[in-house]
Amino acid sequence: SINKELQDIKLTMETGVSFDNLKQFMADLFSQRRTKTIDSIIISRDKESSGSSNLNVVLTINGFFL
Repeated sequence: SINKELQDIKLTMETGVSFDNLKQFMADLFSQRRTKTIDSIIISRDKESSGSSNLNVVLTINGFFL
């Protein structure tokens, strides 16, 4: 029998993105078959920015595979 040990990879990204693109990215992320966890997500916006400005997003994802 082969001993399969669960491996993981951590991805941290920081970006500016529109609300609609963030929503689409999250939907695409959850539709993937590979198991993953979102360890942290921070979404902010500059106080002086307009309503249509980009959001600042810091996202840490842990992906798991055999």
